[in-house]
Amino acid sequence: MMINLYGEQHLEPLDVAQKAVEMSLDCPFYKIDTHYAKVTFLDENNHRVSLTNKYGLYSIYKEKVCLYVGETFSSIYYRIYRFQKELLGLSRHDETHPAAAKAKADGLTDLHDCLLKFIPHNVFMYEVDKVDPDYRKVYGHFPLDEYVAPLLKAKYNTRKVHM
Repeated sequence: MMINLYGEQHLEPLDVAQKAVEMSLDCPFYKIDTHYAKVTFLDENNHRVSLTNKYGLYSIYKEKVCLYVGETFSSIYYRIYRFQKELLGLSRHDETHPAAAKAKADGLTDLHDCLLKFIPHNVFMYEVDKVDPDYRKVYGHFPLDEYVAPLLKAKYNTRKVHM
């Protein structure tokens, strides 16, 4: 965090990543249920949850190990589907998911029974805006997943900030 000559606080991407991780502790885990390339998400009561129009930061876990951290501005469902599709070798020639390819090379074959955690952008960015209304203007183009991945020790992220 920076403080300017007027005593105003200004957040940097690492500050926001830490805030997102902290806030995500209160977010639930969803079980990833797969049937070949079909992906569904289940809450703690095994009820289906739609993440089709949800966007934000998300992380995939297997046995308490963070496998991957991603960020989407469209659909978490679609990003998890793309990861699964890459693991199954079903990606088209013009589709790539480097982290899933890395996971596949390491022996991961399916996301079935992995866990997903996500925090919507509007939830943590609301808190960011309260502290630093100029953050989005200055750092809006910075990919937060690259800052969150090292904090969660994500195993397969190929792009992450070195701390």
